[in-house]
Amino acid sequence: MRPSTEGVNSNFDRPHAGYQMLSAVCEEESSGRRVSEDLCDPSSRPVPAILTCNPHACPTTWQTGEWGTCSVSCGSGGYQLREVFCAEPRNTSVVRVADHNCAPPRPRHRRGCNPHKCPRWYDGIWSECSTTCGDGVQTRVVLCRDAEGRSSQQCEDALRPTNTRPCRIGVACPLPSTLAHPRHQPYTRECRPAPVVVPGALPDGC
Repeated sequence: MRPSTEGVNSNFDRPHAGYQMLSAVCEEESSGRRVSEDLCDPSSRPVPAILTCNPHACPTTWQTGEWGTCSVSCGSGGYQLREVFCAEPRNTSVVRVADHNCAPPRPRHRRGCNPHKCPRWYDGIWSECSTTCGDGVQTRVVLCRDAEGRSSQQCEDALRPTNTRPCRIGVACPLPSTLAHPRHQPYTRECRPAPVVVPGALPDGC
């Protein structure tokens, strides 16, 4: 019987290295079959040893996150951001390392978004004045539409044009019909010249 060693591979919790643990077993010399340790000479048992292995660097890769929300809902200058970093596998996970450990090119972390034109207000033609004399009101249609001409709710309320305005025809309105009735007019009496007096007749005049 002779003592032998066997290795167990594992990883250290440090970059680019694993380890092998060498432990002694008792084997039959003729067949190499493992047998009970009681059959081997304890004084010749090898001392357990730990050796490092696979010291080369693990392959690194670029990792990217999800794109964030666009900075604008429409128009020019909008952008999105995402996280980009270099990662190295460690056991069952990945660990972030310095970017110079990954091969170029580095994935972009920023991109443009929502380049379409913003909805805007459209105003119609003013209507005729609401009255034919004196003061009145004019109206017009004001709509919010997108770049495709479809109705939209995304226009800024602060920029909405007014849809009413005062107007004046320049013609004075007539008096109400109640004031035009004779009973409301100033009292006047026509004065006629005195007639020629005829003997025997009563005089008439003002």
